[in-house]
Amino acid sequence: MKMTFTTRGPQIGFTLVEALVATAVVSIFFVALYTGIAQGFGIMSNAREDLRANQILVDKMEEMKLYRWDQITSFGTQTSFIPTNFTEAYYPSGTNLSAQTTTFGQASTQNTNGNR
Repeated sequence: MKMTFTTRGPQIGFTLVEALVATAVVSIFFVALYTGIAQGFGIMSNAREDLRANQILVDKMEEMKLYRWDQITSFGTQTSFIPTNFTEAYYPSGTNLSAQTTTFGQASTQNTNGNR
């Protein structure tokens, strides 16, 4: 009985080390991608809150433009037209009413022209 051995050509495929390195590179890529997406959502949330706060302040300033100076400076009295403290609720569109953001603020005036 005669045994013959044949030699194969070059091996086709990846070694275990190459597969592990490729898996590590891909996993680092996906972690970076996930981190970028999560930070993007966080930045958008902060920008939305800042925009809402800006809208509230503009609304309060527009409200102050409607009154005379003596009506504005009567904070805390019976004739006060603008409350010193205010609360504004914000219900984002597409959510239920239990998901709200509440903004608290305080308004004050100061006489800067030297007349007392």
